Amino acid sequence: MRRALLPFVLGLAGSPVTAADVRLEVSAGGADREPGAIVRWVVPQGLVLPSPWRLVGEGGKETPAQLETQPGEAIVWVLDEKLPRWSKRGYRIESGAPSANEGLACRDSDGKRLVL
Repeated sequence: MRRALLPFVLGLAGSPVTAADVRLEVSAGGADREPGAIVRWVVPQGLVLPSPWRLVGEGGKETPAQLETQPGEAIVWVLDEKLPRWSKRGYRIESGAPSANEGLACRDSDGKRLVL
């Protein structure tokens, strides 16, 4: 049985909260997470995302990501590098248009599975 990655949010202390105030931290837990593992982060109610926005990983590398709107807002992306067990990786949401690339499109087709 595969366990989900654990995205955490650091910095949601004030109100109103903007994306610039948020740092996302993904934890592998007790298992290695291979490239291609899907991460889904539910956008907290009240968080204001810039328009347009992009997801940036540690070191300033942009990570292709998509905003789901149903059943609620969530940012979805795919790990591009292995995340060893018990390790963490940070991301932040920045204002600005994402780079044009072939990227990966994710959508929930029936509420039960993720279609890539």
